[in-house]
Amino acid sequence: MARRLRGVVLALALLSGCDAEKPDSPPSSVFPERTIKPLNAKARRPRQSAPFTFLVAGHVYGDWQKKPVLPPAGLRRYLAQDHHDDLIVLLGDSVYRYAERGPTMEFLKTVPIPVYNAPGNHDYTQPRDYEKRYGPSYGGFMHGGSLFVVLNTEVQPWHISKTQLRWLDRVMAGAVERDDIERVFVFAHKLVFAANERYLPVLLQANESYPLQGPNNFDTEVRPLLSRIAKRRPVTWFSGDVGTPRSMPLFRDQDPESGITYVATGLGDNASDHLLRIAVPAEGPISITVVPLAKGPSPKFIDAGLEAWRARLERK
Repeated sequence: MARRLRGVVLALALLSGCDAEKPDSPPSSVFPERTIKPLNAKARRPRQSAPFTFLVAGHVYGDWQKKPVLPPAGLRRYLAQDHHDDLIVLLGDSVYRYAERGPTMEFLKTVPIPVYNAPGNHDYTQPRDYEKRYGPSYGGFMHGGSLFVVLNTEVQPWHISKTQLRWLDRVMAGAVERDDIERVFVFAHKLVFAANERYLPVLLQANESYPLQGPNNFDTEVRPLLSRIAKRRPVTWFSGDVGTPRSMPLFRDQDPESGITYVATGLGDNASDHLLRIAVPAEGPISITVVPLAKGPSPKFIDAGLEAWRARLERK
């Protein structure tokens, strides 16, 4: 009884949100949430448990020198097909300029599955308009026994803002108490996890011009919240600000200290273009498959450890 009462209190805390001027949505039947709306307004099929699959792609606006600036042709062809996947999460920079969103958003309307977005600096140039059109820029939902969390790294670049941090604290506190959450997936644009000694080489090679601007609270405030649940359930963090012609297209590593797995993936309208398919089984670990979208060699994960990855960078 006491545990059930605690759950009710946590649910009410989640519902209260952190933005006084913008209350959170009512609770869903699965998990109280700040409602993240799909960019293409497609309804998500309810799913109470795994197995299921979903797609992830980052930096999908393609080549900014082509007019109009559209997602790469390979991605457009692939997403136009019928899919057995439940949804796709874009990792920001889905458009080159928000003011030029028309062609890209018209294309996304044709995608037959819901398309969610973790806003990037190119998407979030007009915050009020973005949120008026698409709802909260950060939040989460439950799907198939997994908690999906979308964060906005652009309110304060390189930093998870205080309102998001308070919300995330409540979400993680609630998730730890629940036995029906099997996994946690977190989606963000910038590689905020990389501003430390272990991942700094990832950060420096992530994008062709990637200065670390302003404070970064990932190690001090964000990672401890995620580590709380990573001790009990798998946590995978996806970032998408990679893939430009002179940057890495793909990276994965499991942090031995926290247990969190970090993945960076992105397109650049080049030979290494790809997206990821994540298969979530009823039991056991997830699998991540690279889906090539261009005729070049498909990028592969570097699973031999960071030293092998650093050696690869030195050979570039």
